[in-house]
Amino acid sequence: MSGAEKFSYAISLRIHHPCIDPAEITRELLIEPTGSWAAGSRRQTLAGTLLEGTRRETYWYAKLVAPSEEPFPQPYLETALTEVIARLGACKDFFCRVNKEGGRVTISIGVHGAQSYGFEFPPALSQQIGSLGAAALIDVYRDPQHW
Repeated sequence: MSGAEKFSYAISLRIHHPCIDPAEITRELLIEPTGSWAAGSRRQTLAGTLLEGTRRETYWYAKLVAPSEEPFPQPYLETALTEVIARLGACKDFFCRVNKEGGRVTISIGVHGAQSYGFEFPPALSQQIGSLGAAALIDVYRDPQHW
């Protein structure tokens, strides 16, 4: 196995908004969320334990490319990201609305690897992400259990 094959990745879409209903995001995107909460809802841990206070904003996220069990059966990250961006092109107007209303849209890339690695996103791909009104976030994990 070459060095380029000793990592795995996941790609998610994250939306933060001051007040939109998470169900509206789901309807607009036609994507089922992995998780969400509404602005003003009671704070709680991932295990469901209630905490003090309420959520300041709506948060909605969906895993678009799940991490693999194998070290590298997935297509190259750059290829998978290009496919995700193409799929999300139909959502551009909604993403623009989210941004205009004070929210933000993020394409989140989580990567885990056993050794050093790197990615090169061509200018056209970076421009496509920007034209969606989305930011790109890359999280590098030492432990794949933290996906």
